[in-house]
Amino acid sequence: MEGEQALRGFWYTALHLLSFLNFDGASVQKLFRHAPPAGEDAPPYLPWAGSTLQAFLEAGGAQAVEKVDEWVTGLRFGDPDAV
Repeated sequence: MEGEQALRGFWYTALHLLSFLNFDGASVQKLFRHAPPAGEDAPPYLPWAGSTLQAFLEAGGAQAVEKVDEWVTGLRFGDPDAV
């Protein structure tokens, strides 16, 4: 059941990312493969800075999915605590 909940969380996060990027699948693929810099040159609070989003999610599992979901939800809906 734990794996099913993790998959459901990832699905919701993927939908949020798709919605944020106007359902442009190519842009979502680029986002998953792009590695933004870590440190001073990093954009403001990217949970996966210094890594690709794909590697961050694979290594971090459900906790990483939750962090990414909080980040994209904060961008979409203006939650200052999420970014």
